[in-house]
Amino acid sequence: MAKNQEPAIHAGDYWRVVKKHWPTVLAIFVIVVSSFLFLVVTTAYFYTKTIPKIYESSAVINVAQEYRDIDRYKFAADSYQDMSMFMSVFEVIQSKPVLNRVIKRLGLQNIFSQMNGMASGQLMTENQAYDMLRQGMLSVQPYRNTQLIEIRVSGTDSALAMLIANFVAEEYESYCMEEINTRTESGLARAKVEMEKQMAAVERAKKKVEKLRKELGPDADISGGEVLTVRNMDLKLKEAQLSDMKTDVLARKVRFNKIKDLSPRGLEAVLPSLGLEDSSIATTKQNLYSNQNFLKSLEKEGFESDYRRIKSTQAKITELRVQLDRLLIGVRRSLEIDLEVSKAKMAGLEAEIVVMRERCRGNPSDKLAAYEDAVRDLDTLNAICLLYITRYKHASVDSICATSPVTLVSAAKENFRPVRPNLALNLGLAAIGGLVLGVSLAVLVSLIWVFWAYFCGTGSNPGKTTLYGPR
Repeated sequence: MAKNQEPAIHAGDYWRVVKKHWPTVLAIFVIVVSSFLFLVVTTAYFYTKTIPKIYESSAVINVAQEYRDIDRYKFAADSYQDMSMFMSVFEVIQSKPVLNRVIKRLGLQNIFSQMNGMASGQLMTENQAYDMLRQGMLSVQPYRNTQLIEIRVSGTDSALAMLIANFVAEEYESYCMEEINTRTESGLARAKVEMEKQMAAVERAKKKVEKLRKELGPDADISGGEVLTVRNMDLKLKEAQLSDMKTDVLARKVRFNKIKDLSPRGLEAVLPSLGLEDSSIATTKQNLYSNQNFLKSLEKEGFESDYRRIKSTQAKITELRVQLDRLLIGVRRSLEIDLEVSKAKMAGLEAEIVVMRERCRGNPSDKLAAYEDAVRDLDTLNAICLLYITRYKHASVDSICATSPVTLVSAAKENFRPVRPNLALNLGLAAIGGLVLGVSLAVLVSLIWVFWAYFCGTGSNPGKTTLYGPR
């Protein structure tokens, strides 16, 4: 007995439906795609129009390393520019001492309070204004392989963005000059005191020589201020070495006294100007600054505080900070040891000279020997005093001819074209997204219509005439 069977469904059946009714399928496809594309692009257009416009202005400065700190016995150091120096500049430009000047000069507390819609009578604190300026508006970027730094400011007010960019550059330059002048004045004052002390010591030595000369009387064999006795050439050589060594020990002592009470952060700022920053410290500083910048970029992207990359970066920063502090303290300790070794060598040389002088005197009670010692001491003091006077005059001239290490290369200009939102970019992305989604939806709707047309055309009777002809 024959049984009723449902007709077999083949892909060719659907294809025949599409071929028979392709104008309808095409119309459905076009209507759905165009409607969805129009809806998405229109929505993106009106949404972009509602977003506040962000304007951007930037000033460019040239930063050179400054070595005019008054260090009377500083060893010569070659000027260099490296990433660690630039990172220090970035931090200073964005620091409170610089940005708070800009905030006060422009009255940004009032402006930011109004921008944030605070009630009348309420005023944003200076710290809040600093955070808003530092985190939301200001960015500092270097030009690759140059000494140029770009100070970029963005905001909803184009004129305000221009003013802030220019004022940050100006206030940073002013801050640098004030720091240089402060160090110069302090160094000059110290150098002047030391010079006057040394001149007084020379005067006392001269009086002693003159007194001994008078005690020797007119019959003493003295010519040109020098006793004409048989001298040991080794003694003169040793005395010349002692004079040079005293100058060297004094230089090391002055240098060590400048850094002995500094914290690791203070050492980090001072060591480059003294020419004492080795490659290990420079590399550690660069790694530390790189990780700090990476952490800031992660925080700006809005990651949560417990995000594993932030935690690992914070741990790395802590580890590098400890490592850098140890290296800095090690440099200070090495300078202290170096000073002690130099002092010990000088003491040994002095003891050796005392013995040699006693041998050369022959008669310890001889007044000529005392006069000879006084003349030698006067020569040594004169040499040291001349060094003080030369350094002081050089520092005085240098302070008069002070130049700023910061030069404004390009002042910020008002930009009337917003950088965000980008209407053309947003509409382009919306068109691409709408086209993709519209095509997907159109294909789905077309398939649904084909299925409906097929089943409505065949029904449940296998012998029934279909939309594409009799079965």
